[in-house]
Amino acid sequence: MIEFVYKKPAYYAGVINNSLGLRTLAKFDSGAAISIIGLERFGRELQDKLFIDFFMKYTKDKGIDKKVYTAANEQAIETYPCMIDKISLDGTDITNFRFGLVLTQKSNRFLLGDDFISCCEFAHKIGGSISINNFSQSRYEASVSNTKLANLTAILSNYKKQHNSMI
Repeated sequence: MIEFVYKKPAYYAGVINNSLGLRTLAKFDSGAAISIIGLERFGRELQDKLFIDFFMKYTKDKGIDKKVYTAANEQAIETYPCMIDKISLDGTDITNFRFGLVLTQKSNRFLLGDDFISCCEFAHKIGGSISINNFSQSRYEASVSNTKLANLTAILSNYKKQHNSMI
């Protein structure tokens, strides 16, 4: 079971770990169409201009276009469709986790949006936590089967190999 604890002012947060060393809180956001992660949620290595340039070249070469979503506050949010090989959400492993990576704005957001939530069976306690009792990995993967994604795990690995060979 995955638990999202109620935090004031009115959001639900759970702990995320992943193969890139990200350990952070994610917010359960049923108003967000997709899950998003701001670059600031990752370590300094991914915030480095050389890595961002490497990432941008990779997405351009692979034909992965940025997508723009409108937030509830009417702000346009530019994202790049990405995935991470595996995340651990409150001890439950989710493979091929996908999200929109926010590069352009200062953003430390990590929102689990409807793309993720729609694959969950959960209970919401009145004035309390949200408990995910079941997650359908197969439904989750099927819903993105035709979308080009930048594999952030592989991109970072390739970047490290190239960057270390230049030192």
